[in-house]
Amino acid sequence: MDKEHYQYTKVQEDEAECMYSFFSIGQQGIIEKVVAFQDMGLLTYNVALADYNREDNTFSDMSNSNNFDMLRLFATIFRISDDFLAKNHFYSLYVKGNTPTKMKLYHRIIKNNLSDLQNKFLVLGVYNGKSEFFDASKEYEYFIIRLKIT
Repeated sequence: MDKEHYQYTKVQEDEAECMYSFFSIGQQGIIEKVVAFQDMGLLTYNVALADYNREDNTFSDMSNSNNFDMLRLFATIFRISDDFLAKNHFYSLYVKGNTPTKMKLYHRIIKNNLSDLQNKFLVLGVYNGKSEFFDASKEYEYFIIRLKIT
């Protein structure tokens, strides 16, 4: 995606997890965000987006910061995912919203950016244990995203 994104920094990397940090800037102020890639086994990593509170060193993936920067936020997440996968060509990313609302949002973001995403990624939707190429007209339980191997 060639959309405007935030600058980000890798803040942690070990065998079980890799974490990036960036700042969302919008109507609610400056909010520190983290994108964590957590090892699920079988070369698959869960992608988690959370707000980070430095005061008490906590993360919240249930927050809805409403900072009115959603396009830039997701462009940043895709850039971070691309960076992670560029170093880990054979890994797959597991993407699932932790609420039905977030799952619908992720579906909409993928649908609206599918042509850009498909230039670099293989995007699959999974329902009832079966994966298929993403179809915007269908609802999925989760998504699998991989780098296209050329």
